[in-house]
Amino acid sequence: MRFQRTLTDNAVVDILESKVSDAKAGKKYGISRQSVQQIRRGNTYANVRPEIPRRSNQSCRKCEHWRKGYCSFGFPDPIEEGPQAARDCSLYAVISS
Repeated sequence: MRFQRTLTDNAVVDILESKVSDAKAGKKYGISRQSVQQIRRGNTYANVRPEIPRRSNQSCRKCEHWRKGYCSFGFPDPIEEGPQAARDCSLYAVISS
């Protein structure tokens, strides 16, 4: 069994409100980048200050309008906004299998 570090509520809030990368936040608190990612997505510590928005799991790359590295509508600009811009896009539609 692996040791799992327990974070204080204040540390979780700091991670959620911080604008630093997942890797930098992880280094600050002695946890992995993936652990920070899980906190920011609300997969762990979801009970700590639930009113603080969590990161969306949506990605432009999962949208049916994503073609050859770009949004076919030109919004949002994934080069400037990053692949997580889908959370703000009203045209986002998941690729159907």
